[in-house]
Amino acid sequence: MTPVVLRQARQALIEFALVAYQRPLYQVLALDRDALRPAAERPTLSSDDEPVDLKAVFKQIWEVLS
Repeated sequence: MTPVVLRQARQALIEFALVAYQRPLYQVLALDRDALRPAAERPTLSSDDEPVDLKAVFKQIWEVLS
């Protein structure tokens, strides 16, 4: 797979909310009835469903454990 094809495939998966991507990590997202609609057409997230900065979460965990 060429880098261009990889970027296009990744973008399609992101648009359909099947994966989240923040270099270098991929996260497979849970399927729900909205998963088949492009992100722009999906309902907005409630405050409980807001994206979380995983780097910050792991940093907090590391600080607590060390």
